[in-house]
Amino acid sequence: MKKCIKCKELLSESLFSTKNGGKYLSSYCKNCHASYSIERNRTLEGLIVKIYGAQKATSKIRCHDLPTYTTSELREWMLIQPIYHELHSKWVESGYDKMKVPSVDRLDDYKGYTLSNIQLMTWEENKRKGHDDRKNGINNKKNKSVSQYSLDETFIQEFHSMNEAARQTGVNQGNISACINGKLKHAGGFIWKTKTINNYNQ
Repeated sequence: MKKCIKCKELLSESLFSTKNGGKYLSSYCKNCHASYSIERNRTLEGLIVKIYGAQKATSKIRCHDLPTYTTSELREWMLIQPIYHELHSKWVESGYDKMKVPSVDRLDDYKGYTLSNIQLMTWEENKRKGHDDRKNGINNKKNKSVSQYSLDETFIQEFHSMNEAARQTGVNQGNISACINGKLKHAGGFIWKTKTINNYNQ
């Protein structure tokens, strides 16, 4: 049994996390530690640390360069931005609505995290911007460009995605996809070809 210094309850040791490779038990029980983490991540500085950790994690997953700044440098930059304090206050007032949480967005999604390439907005705005950019062909890292050819294979035009090709030509998107995947020879009276776009470092 062990007493949690936060809730003062005497609890089974299984309700405490281990430290230093299992040699020691945390002073807080798991429930209190989780509550503390949530409270810390909601503070002005705690949220910055969380954002920085997420940037490093996503950069590694996507095989992108890590942020060029440190946690301290990001903290210093964010804390002098009036908009960060404004966004944080509104997030608190909303009851910590996920859609209102302050978020760091890259101005140019084809470049990495640098202090000259980031701006602040809500998570909702960031999500909407990413969707709109992909729809409008500004951010094509996850899209496939689609080329339209006549039946004699004369190039006609290129679209930034299958969705855009379908919207512009009126050809069913499913048929375009089937043509690209070799299930149909042509769709809407045209031949369709595609390639994956991945020019993050360009």
